[in-house]
Amino acid sequence: TRVEAFAGEDDRREFVAAQIAVENPFPSPHRATLYVAIRPFNPEGVGLVHDIEYREQNGVGYFLVNGAVGAQLPKPNGIALSRFRDGDVALALPALNGKTRAHCDAGLATAVAAYHFDFREAGTKRVSVFMPLARETIDLDEPIQISFPDPLDARLQTIATWRAELQRGMQIRVPDLQLQNAFDANKGFLLALCDGDSITPGPYTYHQFWFRDAAYLLNALDKLALHDEAARVIEKFPRRLQKDGYLSATEGEWDSNGAAIWTMVEHARLSGDVDLIARHYGSLLRMAGWINSKRQESKSQNPKTQRPAHFGLLPSGPSAEHLGPADYFYWDDFWGLAGLRDAARGGVGVALVVAHH
Repeated sequence: TRVEAFAGEDDRREFVAAQIAVENPFPSPHRATLYVAIRPFNPEGVGLVHDIEYREQNGVGYFLVNGAVGAQLPKPNGIALSRFRDGDVALALPALNGKTRAHCDAGLATAVAAYHFDFREAGTKRVSVFMPLARETIDLDEPIQISFPDPLDARLQTIATWRAELQRGMQIRVPDLQLQNAFDANKGFLLALCDGDSITPGPYTYHQFWFRDAAYLLNALDKLALHDEAARVIEKFPRRLQKDGYLSATEGEWDSNGAAIWTMVEHARLSGDVDLIARHYGSLLRMAGWINSKRQESKSQNPKTQRPAHFGLLPSGPSAEHLGPADYFYWDDFWGLAGLRDAARGGVGVALVVAHH
């Protein structure tokens, strides 16, 4: 059995497709059963399923999960649904209870669709499952209006889209196939993590914006000559600027301002877009001013007392909450220094732009 999964979109919606191939590699006849399961989990952990329903419409099967379409799949040979009280549906296989609805107060409802294959000789059977990325609640008393493209067309369109994406920006060609694949894959990941005017370090738990992660991601985009993608995110930095000059993504991360300033100036240096610095130089100065003012919190207010070890550094904060309570983190200070240095460097760039005009 082989499973190929990919994300795609058409004019109506974005979706994830799983194309499952069951192969009989032998010339003799064989029987096989494929079970496609709906279970209360996702890549992050538990994803509660309180209600699950199976429907057929125009020869196509649908699993409705919590009142929305969870999956579209070919009409199966049999189905089974269960709830927590009766045990996971997998425990009763190969028996199929044929139930079409299940409600579970614990949120642990499960379901399977079974496909029986009779191979007379060597060959491959395929099942394609489509899952919408956005929740689309439907009227349970009305026909389902959701449909997806032909599986082969969706696969070919996705391949063509990503080939075109990877042709943009910097490309490399090296004889080592593993290095080549690693470069292409990481370039693809960077593009996939771009959300228009935001960029995130991951698709699930880390699908949030942090300046420290954005600094590395945007710099990588710029070094791949994907300057437009980087600029769209950087142009929105000032909207996160608070009145005191703090650039807020996640509260208490004191490296944000320095990381943002460095990112802006590096973008201008790599792309040649010095006008971006000129447009936002007032905001950049406020960011730099916040770094200096924030340092004052760690200085002793009584000149007669001995200087603390963290004198002049940025104050303690929850910058690495997984390491314990708030503490002094040197990376905050190194980013702060980088920001102050590049604020001065950016000022030189602005002066050159003014002189040019």
